[in-house]
Amino acid sequence: MQDVKVESFPDYRLLLEATPTEFGHLFDTILINVTAFFRDPSVWEYIRQEIVPRVIEARGSADPIRIWTTGCSTGEEAYSVAMVFADALGDDDFKQRVKIYATDVDDGALQIGRHAIYDPTSLEAVPDDFRDRFFETVNDHVAFRADLRRSVISAGTTSCRTHRFRGSTCSSRATR
Repeated sequence: MQDVKVESFPDYRLLLEATPTEFGHLFDTILINVTAFFRDPSVWEYIRQEIVPRVIEARGSADPIRIWTTGCSTGEEAYSVAMVFADALGDDDFKQRVKIYATDVDDGALQIGRHAIYDPTSLEAVPDDFRDRFFETVNDHVAFRADLRRSVISAGTTSCRTHRFRGSTCSSRATR
């Protein structure tokens, strides 16, 4: 409100209604888009050691595993989930059984996540063996492997109203 020199909430609402582009500016201000591969390493270690084995054990050996990561921004957390499940299941089993639904309200961030191409410095928290196994060099960037990336489905949160993620394990920003 300060940026547009509006004094009250009712006046700001009027501005939002009269100026459609202002909503986009407000939206960008609210979104924090904080994400990182394996953010909060101790939490991820717990997920790898305790949660992933329980999820796998709770499903039959051929049953699908669906995981929903909400507020995933540019995808680093969704791909962190993919890496720990692929590590636990093996690549072939992972590709056949796992679907990760990565949702966010920011379509621009989701677009980055769909491509899964990142600056190499973003891999600092990724274990070395995971870097070698799950990423490929593309020019001066790194890309999450395309064959595994197909298991990660990025969608805006409006899709959540029309899709049913029955049987999903929800990772509501588990690393917060």
